[in-house]
Amino acid sequence: MWAVRDPTASDPGIPDRRLVAFEAEFASALKAATRDNSTLSATLRSAWDGRPLQLMTRTAPARSTDAHVTVVGHITAAELRHHITALELANGLANRFLLICCRRTRLLPEGGASDPLAGTGLQRVLAGAIAHARTAGRLTFDASARELWHHAYVQLAHARQSGIAGAICARAEAHTIRLALIYALSDGERTINTQHLQAALALWDYAARSAGWALQGATGDPLAEQIHLP
Repeated sequence: MWAVRDPTASDPGIPDRRLVAFEAEFASALKAATRDNSTLSATLRSAWDGRPLQLMTRTAPARSTDAHVTVVGHITAAELRHHITALELANGLANRFLLICCRRTRLLPEGGASDPLAGTGLQRVLAGAIAHARTAGRLTFDASARELWHHAYVQLAHARQSGIAGAICARAEAHTIRLALIYALSDGERTINTQHLQAALALWDYAARSAGWALQGATGDPLAEQIHLP
């Protein structure tokens, strides 16, 4: 909250209120969110929804009206099954995250390249996409993408998995439309076309299957997760 605060009469605030938070041990964040006096869950949910953020528990209260916050967390499937509780499922914190299953693909005994982006040109491409996104304004679907979205929306709304994985995937429509928007802006477009939406649907499908794999057998009850049957 303090890292994306608005300016006040006595505080210049943060001019660029975009924040990417990397959490190498995401289990610690899930633990913190369950504490009785923690506001982490409510803050993350408000940030995802685009609502103003407000911090009133400091000597100098802070407010952020237009922050853009992203959290990238790393956690093992076993830790996720253990720390995801019914509370995170009920208040909607868990389903505001995309779960992406990742596996090691190479063995690098001497480590990777010191600058893995060197020679790829990705910095230039990304800079161009960001510059375009700042002036793109409001994006809409083209005709074919709008028709596809109407069909896909119905399928996403009804394609619910059972159990905890289903609860995690409860915001399929919202995640998919955000992904389609990112793809369109990355391509330097001002409309979302069929290719962008198809790419978003494919990535969401992978995220849903990742959730099903990672949370298979999870109960959402911390006590039950400690019980092992012979």
